[in-house]
Amino acid sequence: AGDFRSTLMAKPLNTLDVEEESDCVLHFDQFVQTGGHVRLAGWAWDAKSRNARRDVLFVCPDGLICGFGRTGLRRPDLRDAIGSSENDRPGFLGYAQGHHAYGELRVFLLSGYRTACEARIR
Repeated sequence: AGDFRSTLMAKPLNTLDVEEESDCVLHFDQFVQTGGHVRLAGWAWDAKSRNARRDVLFVCPDGLICGFGRTGLRRPDLRDAIGSSENDRPGFLGYAQGHHAYGELRVFLLSGYRTACEARIR
């Protein structure tokens, strides 16, 4: 069995069940074009459930899922800002295919198999 995220690549956004209301936020610390993709790093947080959802999906302007990342990096600098604990790991690293300008990508945080919240980019 492979990584289920790879089955979502190049699929339309409506493949996901997007939550109507969410408090998901994301911040890019790094947004770098390298070759035929963008390397993305930062932090992601679900304020409603007060946790870092594990998987981050990037949706390109054409509405197709074009990349993903994973949280799990320690970010002690965020404890006071978002209310995370020492055990939370909201830092993420990810990649999106293609060339994109900052602000072109929509970002979704997965919870479960195909349920996601759209993250407000800070």
